[in-house]
Amino acid sequence: MAFQMRRGVRRVMDRAAWINPGEGLPLRQCVLADISDSGAKLTFQDGDEVPHAFSLLLTRHSHPCYPCRVVWRQNNVIGVQFVD
Repeated sequence: MAFQMRRGVRRVMDRAAWINPGEGLPLRQCVLADISDSGAKLTFQDGDEVPHAFSLLLTRHSHPCYPCRVVWRQNNVIGVQFVD
């Protein structure tokens, strides 16, 4: 059995989402791989260009919107924690 650091159950989504990096920068599309009450896993074309903090949008119309911070990076996949 593999050790899990996750606090909540993750739901597989595999759907389009967007990040808003702020500072007037354009929205950037990603794939929402999975989500839980405390965070999510996102896939990007180029994960190195993703800022440390941003808002995750599940629609292009900004609702719902989750303020996030990156907690891990691996190639073009990142894990984020939702923050208040």
